Amino acid sequence: LRGISEIEAGICGADGPTAYLRLAPDLDVDVTATVNTAGFAPRLGISPAACVADRELACGEEGTVELRDVAAGTLLTLAIGAAVDDPGLAAPESADDPLDFTVDVSFRRILAVGERCLPESRGRCPGGTLCRAPMGADPEDPAAWICDPLPGDTCASAEALALEGLSGEWVVDLENPQTDAHAHSCAGEGTIDRVFRLEIAADLPPGAALEIVSKAAVGLAARGPGCELAAELACAAAVDGEGVALTIPDLEGLAAAGADPLLFLEWTPAADGETLEPITLSWAISGA
Repeated sequence: LRGISEIEAGICGADGPTAYLRLAPDLDVDVTATVNTAGFAPRLGISPAACVADRELACGEEGTVELRDVAAGTLLTLAIGAAVDDPGLAAPESADDPLDFTVDVSFRRILAVGERCLPESRGRCPGGTLCRAPMGADPEDPAAWICDPLPGDTCASAEALALEGLSGEWVVDLENPQTDAHAHSCAGEGTIDRVFRLEIAADLPPGAALEIVSKAAVGLAARGPGCELAAELACAAAVDGEGVALTIPDLEGLAAAGADPLLFLEWTPAADGETLEPITLSWAISGA
């Protein structure tokens, strides 16, 4: 970092000298970068190619940063630096300059749906799939294991549930394999989830709202059909030993727009040797 200019509000929003490298992966990958140095406390950030500080995609103040799901052909800028008040920056120059550093960058390939996934060194399966031998295949044959799509694992594969009448319930088997594909404003980090598309009937009472209840300690969230976090309609976090209730307002507006909402069920995966019992979700539509 010796002789490199300081910038304001740089890596992780901190001032300090900053060097830049360009990354351009040619495959869909997860990126991990680590700075190696003994002379200063390294900061590391990844931004789009334009290198705009307020568009920083990831930053790390411990010298390591990870970024998942980087599409092939994406241009990234890797920023390496130190805080402006880092005492190591005052070290005198020497043959083995304490301000020198190296950067290790590793890429983990994201496999395609249906692609072989064993051995694990081939890469990881994309969201919405699981590395497994499909039904009818020989699980003892490593070549049979592929990135197999999971029903209800992502918004694109959401299970359709028709809300007929004003109330009902459905049973969910928590033993079916799922992944942790979504996070919400109040839940979803470190849990696995299943996605349902709620098909709303046209004949709704005025001011209709939908309430979904479970006696189990699970999390619930709802989004508009676009699936983005910004389209979140409601969120209820899981509480140990307690049930949960979620209310989706303005069903009339959603039905008029032909916008079937998405419901996310979040739960903690079973520990080794543990079996999770099926749970019941009850729903009811009420008017204003």
